[in-house]
Amino acid sequence: MTTPARRPLVKLEDLLLRHGAITPAQLDKAKDEQAKWGGDLGRIFVELGYVKEELLLRATAHQLGIHFVDPAAEHLDPEIVRALAVQLCEQFGVIAVAGDLRKKMLRLATSDPQNAKVLGHITAQTGFHLELCVATGASIQAAIRRHFYGEGLPQRSLGPIDLPPESPDAPSGVLPLAAPVTPPPPEPGGGLAALAARVSRLEDYLGSLQKELSRQISTDPQLVGLAARLEHLEQISANDVGSLRAVVELLLERGTFKLDDLKAKVKLVRERSGSPGSSDST
Repeated sequence: MTTPARRPLVKLEDLLLRHGAITPAQLDKAKDEQAKWGGDLGRIFVELGYVKEELLLRATAHQLGIHFVDPAAEHLDPEIVRALAVQLCEQFGVIAVAGDLRKKMLRLATSDPQNAKVLGHITAQTGFHLELCVATGASIQAAIRRHFYGEGLPQRSLGPIDLPPESPDAPSGVLPLAAPVTPPPPEPGGGLAALAARVSRLEDYLGSLQKELSRQISTDPQLVGLAARLEHLEQISANDVGSLRAVVELLLERGTFKLDDLKAKVKLVRERSGSPGSSDST
């Protein structure tokens, strides 16, 4: 793993102050938050809304003497990108943006360039010599989705629904729908029986659409991958919420903190992020 070319000559907060990105009062407030709750001071600036993540990371790159990149917007060599498994990229929030595979060297974009433990783990697992550069987490995730899952690349069209599957007019490479589906026309007249008939036909129509969508999802590799990722993320979210609630309840039972203190902290976090909601619920 390549270390920065030079040692930082100035603290990050001093660099931000020098360029007017934060004020002395904001620095004092951030240090108070750090003393109460711990954490990285730069990330606290972002959480408090004093600076954007991109500005923070540009300042970090300048401080460490390494490059800031935007992998989501740059043209990357697919062989270089896939030199690291997608599981590693997603687990640690990194992506390879350049390198020499014959020399086992990769330039790795990360939003946490000073996390030596994580980067050391990647080196140990892959055997690659890593040269670091800095990118926002959002840009890294967008590049991962693009290069491993095809998001943002030209998609294969499903074709117009008025063309049957065997139509010679269908464009080459198009995956048409199994059969054209049109909504049922309304029936003249009124009354409960007529309304029930219309509801029944509409249910049949929506059911046919659902079956066709399920077929498309099961046969298109990109849709299959996206559906699997969505299910995985939903499961992680559900598990995390349940685990967090159990931990909070256990800490409350043991008297580690009081419920009022928890509500006050939740309210503070919501105010920072601008999230809606009342502090009366946990």
